[in-house]
Amino acid sequence: MNKKFKSILAFGDSVVAGFESRPENEEYFLLYKNGKITLEELDDYGKPNSFPNVLARKLNIPCYNFALTGGSNDRSLRLLTKQASKYDDCLILFGYTGTARKEFYYPDNGKYLARDNDLFIQVGPEWAEHSHEFDKVIHPINDVYLREICRPYNNLYETMICVEAISKLYKHHVIHIPLFPEVVPNIFDNIIDFEGKGNYFDWCKHKGFIYTKREHYDYKSHIAVSDLININLENIFRVIT
Repeated sequence: MNKKFKSILAFGDSVVAGFESRPENEEYFLLYKNGKITLEELDDYGKPNSFPNVLARKLNIPCYNFALTGGSNDRSLRLLTKQASKYDDCLILFGYTGTARKEFYYPDNGKYLARDNDLFIQVGPEWAEHSHEFDKVIHPINDVYLREICRPYNNLYETMICVEAISKLYKHHVIHIPLFPEVVPNIFDNIIDFEGKGNYFDWCKHKGFIYTKREHYDYKSHIAVSDLININLENIFRVIT
């Protein structure tokens, strides 16, 4: 029997959010850099061009994209537990970012780099790499996290088990999408292996997509990823397209 989803729920980081999928995104980035808009507002500009939204248009269903630039797997899992119960018959696209990224609840007053609207602040190496670019917003705990707390540990196995279990609990279907070049456990059939390259970034490099100013791949990569997922949907779930 063929399957028809009612909507797509997407979770992940800047890749899933479609950051830099539009050339004009730089204007919004400067607004965020200067503390004029939130991180979610920055991402809202690129999401229509992100691969989950492109795929949703192919399937003629709505997409609810909860990804966040710089977002951690912890954040994605937290939001999955909140959002999965609100929808029926969904396709969940869960993009896995670097496992060094984490999040902490940080409700202090002020404008802080990498904090979302739920007052959770994202931490990880990428915020240290780019912190020099920001002058109106600061990150109060990232240096402490990297120096005192962060230790290398790949917890993708545990995270993927949780994502699969939550999806099944609410009778959704999930596609696991490795974004970064980390070892991905081969425990499910519904993992996108990017044609043997293992992850989005290595696959994009192999395909020769354009690498953008702030270290992402361009809109053509999102179209290609949506096509790749669509093919896998037909094979895994027998989806009507």
